[in-house]
Amino acid sequence: WFTCDHGQRYELFGAGGGAELAATLDVPLLGQVPLPGTAATYASPTFQSPTGPAVAMSGRTTVLSDPAQIRTLGSTLTGPNFLPCLTQYEGTMIAGAVTGATVATRPVALPAPAGTQAVGVVSTYTLPGVGTEVVGQAFIFGGAVLSVMVPTTSGADIPADVFSAAYGRVAARVAAAAK
Repeated sequence: WFTCDHGQRYELFGAGGGAELAATLDVPLLGQVPLPGTAATYASPTFQSPTGPAVAMSGRTTVLSDPAQIRTLGSTLTGPNFLPCLTQYEGTMIAGAVTGATVATRPVALPAPAGTQAVGVVSTYTLPGVGTEVVGQAFIFGGAVLSVMVPTTSGADIPADVFSAAYGRVAARVAAAAK
């Protein structure tokens, strides 16, 4: 998690990543803390679009036992401090990882089906001697469901047509579950 200067704590990457990493590296998982009230979590494999092979996309969907938790997360994601805090977090993270690296973060408007909300952010990381990496985050939430999509590409921006098709399918599933 990340705690911003104004004291808000953000769990931007969900839960379960430590277990996946431990399994990938074939090392023991020393501990993890689940999101309270989690009924189920599904992480999609990373895939490449046949129409945009330079774009890789992954996602995670979490179903919570109490829809009030989604409303609380939604108010955080749509609140005025979210983008400045995310920008501060990403800037601190990349500066600590790669000397001279920078990140520019910008909001992206996403259509939300009835009964849902959506928040989009695109971050462009500039790595000295390597180039750029563009990482998107699309948060779609409604009912007791939160889905996060993460498209990435090197260099250019994420093509809208490549992202839109996958986003539309995920947003429709969240909307159906929110009913």
